[in-house]
Amino acid sequence: MNYFLAACISLLLVAPAVAQWKTTTYTLKGGWNAIYLTGDATYDTPENLLPSSVQEVWRWNPNPTQVGFTASPLIPSSGTAEWSVWKRGIPAESSLTQLIGQMAYLVKCSGASTTSYSVPITQSPQLPANSWVRNGANLLGFPTYKNGSTYPTLSSYFATFPAAIAANTRVYKYVGGDLGPGNPLQVFSPSSERLDATQSYWFSAEVTGDYYAPLEISPSSNSGLAFGRDGSFIKVLVRNRSAAAVTLTLTPVDSESAPAGQTGIVGKVPLTKRSFNATSKAWIETPITAAYSEVIGTDSSVELIFGINRADAMMTAASSEALFASLLRITDSSNLMDIYVPATAQSSSLAGLWVGDVSLTNVSNKVSNGAQATATLTNGVITGLTVDGSGGF
Repeated sequence: MNYFLAACISLLLVAPAVAQWKTTTYTLKGGWNAIYLTGDATYDTPENLLPSSVQEVWRWNPNPTQVGFTASPLIPSSGTAEWSVWKRGIPAESSLTQLIGQMAYLVKCSGASTTSYSVPITQSPQLPANSWVRNGANLLGFPTYKNGSTYPTLSSYFATFPAAIAANTRVYKYVGGDLGPGNPLQVFSPSSERLDATQSYWFSAEVTGDYYAPLEISPSSNSGLAFGRDGSFIKVLVRNRSAAAVTLTLTPVDSESAPAGQTGIVGKVPLTKRSFNATSKAWIETPITAAYSEVIGTDSSVELIFGINRADAMMTAASSEALFASLLRITDSSNLMDIYVPATAQSSSLAGLWVGDVSLTNVSNKVSNGAQATATLTNGVITGLTVDGSGGF
């Protein structure tokens, strides 16, 4: 019996490094500060990214054993696994060469604690992540929502993770100046202390976990809404840890222009919201052009499905190498968290594809032994097919 099959084979293409961009401004003082990078800034060196007022940067490397402290985790100690250091103009003493995202850093600036600096850092936003280690040495930051000029309090933000601020724990913040009794300062009132999203804090809570916000955002891709050349939809699981229903607001946000030397962005990703119509038994694609809401019940989860409109005029007109990038901002009705989910895509391309008709004979569902099939192509059309080592099948 003859079987006619339509074959379509695509070559695996390696995509270039792509990103969307957002600038975060850090308010620093003379002396020691603690900041948190929610995005990746490895496109340039600390020397170029930071103003001359920044003299040193120390990155905290979470380590479950933490045996390298000389005195206290509050005081950085070079040469230990917990710290990577960059010192301006002293490469021989610098092991830190890039600023990676979702990490805490100590930053030393020139001048007295009364001197203030405004330091913008352009970053490629990443999904939030935290790793609490049981020994209690946790230098962490959190994606808190800034309501006007006010951030949420520690007590409200950690209501669903009370172990972080329990009576037997301690929380410290850096306020500038030399390291010592006055810096960092212990936080004694979680009910009034505001949790600044640009800063990082020491938590002595001896717990393990991955808590970063009252709601947990888990896309099916670690890169966020990364559609590539041929992706059509991505699922995002959102878990509500709280004892009250929460309304999410999802807002499309344009990316900033790419820094010099980085891949330029042609336009935003034409995102859609996918929902299933039980009556017509069909998926409905609704373009996301403005903010919309989703309600998540008490201590429950919801699966959100996002699609892409590849028929969008900009996508169809762009070259196959064009990069589309933007962000999806997620906030909650309690004004606690503010998370930016990255979205990227490229136009579909037929490069690396061939299509033809294949004629096969003696097809069997029995596998006798290993075999190799070889196709003969003439002007992109299959004109012959041989099978070696099959034992006749």
